[in-house]
Amino acid sequence: MSRLHIFTAEEIKAFDKPPRFSAEKKKAYFQVSERILDSLARMRSDTYKIALVLHDGYFKASGRFFKPADFKPSDIKFVAHQLGIDPDAFDKDTYVQNTKIHQKHTQIVLKSHDFQPFNRNAKGILKEILEQLAISQTDPKTMIYHACAQLHQQRIEIPNYHAFASMITDVINEYENELVTKVGTLITDEQKKILDDLVVMDEDATVSQLVRWKNISHSERPKAIKASVDLFFDIKTTYLKLENIASELNLSDAAIRYYGEWVFKAKLSQIKDLSNPNDRYFRLLAFIQDQLYKRQDYLIDILLRATKKSRNDALKNANKQKNTQRTKTKKALKNLLKDHSKLREIMDQIQTIINNAAMSDEGKVQAIQALFENSKNQPPDPEIDEDKQTVSDLAQGKGFNDALEAESRKLQKRIAELVQVLEIDSDNSCASITEAINYFNNSQGALESSAPLDFMDKEAIDYCKDEAGKLKVSFYKIRLFIAIADAIKSGKLCFNYSYRYRAINDYLIDQATWSSQRDALIQAAGLSHFENVKEILDSLKGKLNDKYLQINENIANGTNAYIKFREDDTFTVDTPKVEKTINTKRLRENFNDVGFVPIIQLLNEIHQSTDFLKCFRHSTHKHYKLKPNPITLIAGIIGLGCNIGGKKIAGISVGVNENTLKETLKWFFSMGNIEAANDKVVAMIKKMALSKLFKEDENKTHTSSDGKKMSVAVDSLLAYYSFKYFGKGKGINAYTFIDDTDALFYSTIMSSSEREASYVIDGLLHNDVVKSNIHSTDTHGYTEFIFAATHLIGTSFAPRIKSFEDQTLYAFKAKEFYEKRGCKVLPSSKINTKLIVDHWDDILRLMVSLKLKRVTASDFFKRLNSYTSDHPLYKAMKEFGRIIKSQFILTYTDDLNLRQRVTRLLNRVELSNKFGRAVFYDRGGEIHESSPGEQIKAIACKTLIQNCIVLWNYMYLSQKLAKIKDKQKRKIILESITNGSVQSWYHVNLQGEFDFTKAANESSFDLKKILEFKI
Repeated sequence: MSRLHIFTAEEIKAFDKPPRFSAEKKKAYFQVSERILDSLARMRSDTYKIALVLHDGYFKASGRFFKPADFKPSDIKFVAHQLGIDPDAFDKDTYVQNTKIHQKHTQIVLKSHDFQPFNRNAKGILKEILEQLAISQTDPKTMIYHACAQLHQQRIEIPNYHAFASMITDVINEYENELVTKVGTLITDEQKKILDDLVVMDEDATVSQLVRWKNISHSERPKAIKASVDLFFDIKTTYLKLENIASELNLSDAAIRYYGEWVFKAKLSQIKDLSNPNDRYFRLLAFIQDQLYKRQDYLIDILLRATKKSRNDALKNANKQKNTQRTKTKKALKNLLKDHSKLREIMDQIQTIINNAAMSDEGKVQAIQALFENSKNQPPDPEIDEDKQTVSDLAQGKGFNDALEAESRKLQKRIAELVQVLEIDSDNSCASITEAINYFNNSQGALESSAPLDFMDKEAIDYCKDEAGKLKVSFYKIRLFIAIADAIKSGKLCFNYSYRYRAINDYLIDQATWSSQRDALIQAAGLSHFENVKEILDSLKGKLNDKYLQINENIANGTNAYIKFREDDTFTVDTPKVEKTINTKRLRENFNDVGFVPIIQLLNEIHQSTDFLKCFRHSTHKHYKLKPNPITLIAGIIGLGCNIGGKKIAGISVGVNENTLKETLKWFFSMGNIEAANDKVVAMIKKMALSKLFKEDENKTHTSSDGKKMSVAVDSLLAYYSFKYFGKGKGINAYTFIDDTDALFYSTIMSSSEREASYVIDGLLHNDVVKSNIHSTDTHGYTEFIFAATHLIGTSFAPRIKSFEDQTLYAFKAKEFYEKRGCKVLPSSKINTKLIVDHWDDILRLMVSLKLKRVTASDFFKRLNSYTSDHPLYKAMKEFGRIIKSQFILTYTDDLNLRQRVTRLLNRVELSNKFGRAVFYDRGGEIHESSPGEQIKAIACKTLIQNCIVLWNYMYLSQKLAKIKDKQKRKIILESITNGSVQSWYHVNLQGEFDFTKAANESSFDLKKILEFKI
């Protein structure tokens, strides 16, 4: 395979050319250090002096060296003046030819910055970094950016693009060839036949088995679930015959998905045409493994949803029954209380008789016997037994248990067979629930009284058997299904062959690798400064203590005038507005003279400025011929991003071939490509001078994120019901990240029932284009766990806090310490540093796994959150997060400017949701894709269109301002931009044009024939 084309020609040029410096940056980067001064003093040639300072400045900025022929004339002039040398004295041609001096200068610069040259040893380190990324199936372009960061972290010179492209090509080829070769050595003839049969069309079959396996149903109807269970069983049976090969390959989740996706997209002819049969077997095995994992996860989703519905229906029916029985229950309780009062009265009379000293013992006995005789002669209450039963049923929760039992058969139809095919990880699951599942599966549903009951609570166990001791089978089954669902959600039940429901340790770098490569992995992840937990805690201890004293001092001296204390010592904090609501209307007036810009034209103009369409590359590096033109790619972006759909956009467009568009959407519209295109547009937004108007600090980036509920019109296991958001329908949550320049740098989707906090880290670790220094969310977007994780990735987390009453503050010192100093804001609890120290290595292992992309943060956090407080890593991360959270709350309470900045950023992300609705306009804004993979691509294309509009607005406004000479007029426009948002879209024609020149002159209907037609 030839060298991979990772960058475009323009990107290569930008990568291999010296960076462009503003006047301020020239002063910073070309300032001569003392070590360089010593070398300059020994030089006689002015050319060499200038060249050395240029090398040093460029290296400070990029960690790299550039060809002398590419030195920028303006930089040569600046350095010459700085050194007091005539710029014309620099002889570039002579210096270019003198490679020996050039090499000597690079050695001087490397030594002065304490960097290692990119030699054989450095190449070995780079190869190790790239190999780890290849295992994670990282996109080649991302591999370059990630490797640059790691080399700089380890103080190693960064090479040129050619070196990266060559090494990445070799690493990817070596990795893939190693896998294919391993398959060839392991596979047997019988296993070859199994895989070959997948792509063979049987005589009586309409499709091959492989094509049948590609269809995943999201329906929750019993018939559809049974079909899914049958397909899963077939796939699992096939996989188990090939599992020895899969175990030896030990593919990462990303690799399984990547190669499995290739087979999913490929036609049978493409699979059969692979020249190396072992390559075909390898890809088919990855496809089977991918399908096995996905399908089991979907079946578990169905189990959870069906069980939840049955439990809710039972609760609703029980409450309904309870309401109808309320009168009867009140009467029974009243009668029983009346009987109790009578009994109490008799007991009191007996006690009085016993205590009567004037009566003889014989007289007392006679008096007590008279009482009993009198009681016996009272007519019995005919309803007493019924009343007792009513109260007994109420005490035992019989109403709910009866309702559960009534729901059992309905639930059994859906999930009884499903439970029998799931692959439980017994080693990491609760023994009692595992035993019950195994009994259920082995008995084939024919349960006996010996069925295990330990997984139930006492009340359920008491109800589970009738008076004769016989098992209530229907009740037992539904209780088992509920217990299974609860165990999955609590982390007590884990599964093999799963992406989302495995044991926690399976998501992390395996223990053997961690033990043997710990230091290298920590360094590769850029976390070396977090190794010494004692130093970290000591530093945080001092900062947190100072923060408590500082905020209380500011309260005492009146500096913080916005905090108000109540009588119970709780407090509120006022945040006055300093800016108007984002005035989009005033900003919109700047676009009045452009009319309505067609979205096709707009996207094409942005492509001409950024080449973002070149990011849409074929999903595989081999075996393809299709090369779509820009118009086809734009049609695909609009089809997905405006919710029109690929088929419809081709049908209503001129110049777009439906088949070509269909193949383009399949092979070129991967999430990696869409995100790379979006990154390209965002990078250009960063270059706009106008974007600096919105930044509080030019050197820091403030980002925010928020979710938007979106209806789903088809069956989808990700979509949940929510009357509040979707009425009687179902939907998902589209989660968007934006920065302070209005650039949308990441978007994802989640279930509408999930908490958004789990997805915050995904966005912050997403790319190298936007590095967030501070990130804000609303209250639902944060947990103490997220405070810990953001701190460890180098981002300050600053969510909006609406209420301070439920915020627990922590400190290292006792509360009394602050009370003695007259503090009003006091900690509630003390930090458990021992817990943090004991599990610090586990925390580092987790963060390395996240930063090296071995696992996505959302997948891991969702699974870890299910363990609640039982898991030590969860508890340790939360405890560490409490330190960071307490520090933030104190800062937030004391810093008015911070509170206002957070509000401003959250206003921007809310505006982006409104913007997104306008872009995603067709089909009522409802998503029409079942698969989460297809849903997220539609949302990503929507985000890409939004960013293209934002960039177009920046470019148009910049050009407009450049033409205006009147300072006052420029000032007015700049004020409208500063007080507004470039998320303006009213001047963009998103919905196409009406061509009235092509209106038909004659009707297409033959009215006479229509009227003559009879049925």
